[in-house]
Amino acid sequence: MYRYVDPGQFIIVFPKAFTSCISTGYVVSESVYFAPPYWLKTARNLFDDLKNSREPSMFSLDRLLLSIALDAKCSTEILRQIIPHIEELCQQERAKRDKLNNFGMMETERMPLPDANIRKRKRLQGEEGDYECEICRMNLYISMVFDTQEGVTYCLDHAVEMIKNKKSQINNCKFMFSYDYKELTDLPNKVKLAIETKSQKKVPNKYAGMPTLLNK
Repeated sequence: MYRYVDPGQFIIVFPKAFTSCISTGYVVSESVYFAPPYWLKTARNLFDDLKNSREPSMFSLDRLLLSIALDAKCSTEILRQIIPHIEELCQQERAKRDKLNNFGMMETERMPLPDANIRKRKRLQGEEGDYECEICRMNLYISMVFDTQEGVTYCLDHAVEMIKNKKSQINNCKFMFSYDYKELTDLPNKVKLAIETKSQKKVPNKYAGMPTLLNK
């Protein structure tokens, strides 16, 4: 179906829909990704499908979940919804790191977080500003392994596979991370504490405004 879009109009593209466009002249456009809260329930399955098909992801789901978890303005409803995802994410990440450590020690480097100095991030990440696994093309954020000899980056799953099959040498690998082991271990409890704190603030004090013996 052909659709001409006038200035000021917009098109909503639903998940798993295929789109293409043809430009016959100068075009200024912008794409914005958005989703209702319940999308988070199936988000992991969608990104797993992308990984298995080696389709590049437009953003990191792990980064989205961590950004929500650490957002002081996030509602308790959303925080409660992502708790299982955060627990699963942190548990799997620690398990993958343990598996990687079984191959031996490697050089490590902590990556700057998104709010770090922009020049420093670009110097480490290159012009595109994002890391991508050489094999599955997933957008990497929490951790990755950089093969200094080949000049390529792998997610932890494929880094383990490459080292196990001796396609990468442990001496040439650098483990890069944005959150350390302890931070990942403490994160679920931190989110639960934020939920508890926010919930307490919502409960009104039934004695507020009433005279008490302490005021006499």
